Amino acid sequence: MRKLKNARRWLRAAMLLALSSLFAGTAFAQTTLVHYKFKFGAATNPTPAGYLRVSPANLYTKAYAADTVVGYYGFQNWQHNRLGVVDRGGSDTLHRDFISNFDSADITPAVFYHNSPFYFSVNVPEGKYRVKVTMGDPADTAVTTIKGETRRLLLKDFVTAPGQYVTKTFSLIRRDPAIKGTTKSVGLDFTNGRENPIICLNWDRKLTLEFNGRRPCISAVEVTQVPDTTGTTIHLCGNSTLVEWENEPWTAWGTMLPAFFDTNVFTNDLASSGLTSSSFLAQLRLAKICSMMNKGDYLIFEFGHNDSKTGGVSTTQFAANMAIYRDSALAHGANMVYVTPTARLADTDSSTSIGGYAQLVRTTAASLNTPFIDLNAAVIHINAAIPTQLYCWVTADSLYPDQPPTQDSTHFIDFGAYTLAKWVAYQGMRNAGIPVRVHLYDTAAVFNASQPLNPAATTDPDTFATWHLACGIDTVYRHPSSTVLATIVTGTKAVAAPVIAGGENPITVNAEAGSVAFTVTESGGAKFIVYSIDGRKIMQMTAVAAPSQKTMKWEALCHLPQGTYFLEMEINGRSRGKVEFQRR
Repeated sequence: MRKLKNARRWLRAAMLLALSSLFAGTAFAQTTLVHYKFKFGAATNPTPAGYLRVSPANLYTKAYAADTVVGYYGFQNWQHNRLGVVDRGGSDTLHRDFISNFDSADITPAVFYHNSPFYFSVNVPEGKYRVKVTMGDPADTAVTTIKGETRRLLLKDFVTAPGQYVTKTFSLIRRDPAIKGTTKSVGLDFTNGRENPIICLNWDRKLTLEFNGRRPCISAVEVTQVPDTTGTTIHLCGNSTLVEWENEPWTAWGTMLPAFFDTNVFTNDLASSGLTSSSFLAQLRLAKICSMMNKGDYLIFEFGHNDSKTGGVSTTQFAANMAIYRDSALAHGANMVYVTPTARLADTDSSTSIGGYAQLVRTTAASLNTPFIDLNAAVIHINAAIPTQLYCWVTADSLYPDQPPTQDSTHFIDFGAYTLAKWVAYQGMRNAGIPVRVHLYDTAAVFNASQPLNPAATTDPDTFATWHLACGIDTVYRHPSSTVLATIVTGTKAVAAPVIAGGENPITVNAEAGSVAFTVTESGGAKFIVYSIDGRKIMQMTAVAAPSQKTMKWEALCHLPQGTYFLEMEINGRSRGKVEFQRR
């Protein structure tokens, strides 16, 4: 026993010595902080003073040389990006024109595409940034979802009324694999190109914004680097249940956490799939975090899934690792917080969940006199209320049309990841007395894990029944069988969208007459769903459709309130059509 204790002391001392040698004097000052102001719109329009004008023609080339030029900027030239300009005219040079996700090359008026994201990047040094996005349309409603880097949720389904302009500010970290002050780098995982800096938005040389949603209207973006000591950073250590997943439908709660905190808080998620508490150390991910850490920051530890597997990390070593993370945080004046590993769908007993490692986190955290958030127990309670809805149980449906059916009872879908992040922010941090929660957008909010659904499910935008989050381009367009929007109606004018792949199902809607006209290329069960402009599900109808059928009566359309809506049509769960329509 004495030898074991001595071995543990030696390992801890060796790790701390290695860390201290890496991070001695890591307050790296940058003499010049970069600052850019971009005006999105028509190339020939007047530009507000101090702005760089950006049109859809400004593309960020994938040539490596461009990634060496600080300040290089442009839209990612990915297949099926549809960028176009709306110019409302007038003397307001900042708001008169904007860029959105549509194809207006030969279409008047402009035709907007639902869930067709576009990405804007600017090459900037590693560091902390405040990003301001100005959005709105002088003449119509805009609905915008914004993500940063790899799917970090910043803004969800934000609505501006016609003539309303809003500027929102977000905090983002742009990081490199290299560890400052050393010759070492993070050991990235190149499995399937997962963390390859050439294609991975989290580890490349540029800061990237994803503009998405039902109708984003972006007129300006301002990117301002701030000193590395600005604000408070929540550093996240973990595995696939915490990582910023590259490809949907899989998502983890670390991706969603930024949406709940104000601009005083930055998140720095170095979690990676398949890691244990030991391999995270071996890949120098904690070393990278410590090189970026400031006094008052937070270090979040959520491991256990892979540690508990055969050949993983022993309970003794796991407890020793927990102490190493804690000591590293304290050495930099940061706050350590442990999080019990997320439960699997089949787990019903939190004391035995994840092979007992959830309980090990509790007992070790108590012995180290360190706060912990019991996410494992919360997930079990939530599962009892909404079984399977958190997890990546996906069929071939309208949200993930090209994903083969899967029933993953460990990892989460967007809704599940958002729910877990919401619980951590609103309830877990409250229970554990974590001071950073004063920077939540809603400091009074609570979350009852035993009753996660609001009884008014049709009006609560965060319940499963009404959940909507626009998919990224990886999901919508990079699969060979993707079928995109068919016909979009702007006012009374119907315009067919270009064919991308597979069949199309053009649709037109006459809400006043209560009728839907459509064309399908196959027979089968059809589902028609109406959504509000902000993504809430309003009503649904099922029918049998065939190529010979051209119209369908839907009397309920006549009773919709005046406004803008979307209708989605599915045939046999895969063949889709989508249309925007007006109820006058």
